[in-house]
Amino acid sequence: MQACDKALLQAIPGLQGHRYIDDYELGFRTRTEAEEAFHRLGSVLAGFELALNPAKTEVVDLPAPLGSTWTAQLSRHPLDSTKARAQQTELIDYFTLAFDLAAKQVGPSVLQYAVARVRGIEIDPKNWDLFYTLLLDCAVPEPACLPYILEILIRRVNDGEPCPNASLEQALNAIITEHARLDHTSEVAWSLWACLALGIQIDSASASALVECDNSFVALLALHANDIGLIPGGLVPALWSSYMTAEALYDENWLLAYEANVKGWLPSVHRGDHVSRDPRFGFLKKSGVTFYDLVEAAPPAAAPVPEPKVPSVTPTGVVEYTDK
Repeated sequence: MQACDKALLQAIPGLQGHRYIDDYELGFRTRTEAEEAFHRLGSVLAGFELALNPAKTEVVDLPAPLGSTWTAQLSRHPLDSTKARAQQTELIDYFTLAFDLAAKQVGPSVLQYAVARVRGIEIDPKNWDLFYTLLLDCAVPEPACLPYILEILIRRVNDGEPCPNASLEQALNAIITEHARLDHTSEVAWSLWACLALGIQIDSASASALVECDNSFVALLALHANDIGLIPGGLVPALWSSYMTAEALYDENWLLAYEANVKGWLPSVHRGDHVSRDPRFGFLKKSGVTFYDLVEAAPPAAAPVPEPKVPSVTPTGVVEYTDK
């Protein structure tokens, strides 16, 4: 993005604005100047094989609100009741508001924000079933909520509470089936890891969609799930198997070509061992180097830990992955 900044400054001398990670906010005297810069920014990003998100990029006339009105509505909603009945009412009202705002499409991250806000509240045991149902109602239409929902759920499971497998299995399989076919690999990877971490089974429809997903992270997570019996119907990974070659070790599929061999999940396309035959990757294999941690990817179910830390239970290799 720093390279994009330099190119953008060359394209628009005297540009005023700032960038936070991958979000630009630029200021201009006239709307005409702003619209011209809109196109120049798109051209600059295209030079780096990047693109603007049309749903999140717009030209706004000043004065403009300093914050989103929907975030203020959600953040001001009370969630501090200590009695079960009062908390039940608060939760229903809060998520009703979130669902209404999401339906009106007032912002792309309404449900994600709504779920993130409730991560730290203490839920009365009598309200857990309701709370969990409301969380899943957010996850299916907006899988970006999954990291927050899994944080809540895994903390509860680590505290010794049972995992609501049936409803979670239905939700995760629905997400996998829909998003694998759309090649939304981040959503699929999070769902697969949730299945691994919590021992959730993957149905045949999801398995069929998974094997068409051309992504090393998804492939490794699915192969791991299959290896420990979470896919009763098994996998037919013809696409992934085709990458088990010496040539694939040096293209975008190198992680799958290496790890699936080291873990014994897929055989080499040709006779022998394509990893061991390669002087560089063979050296890594002989030295015990691995990029996919089986323990981190599938920790023992409901294993209590003193202070559960959600970042540490993120699938190795997926934590730094993004499909943006």
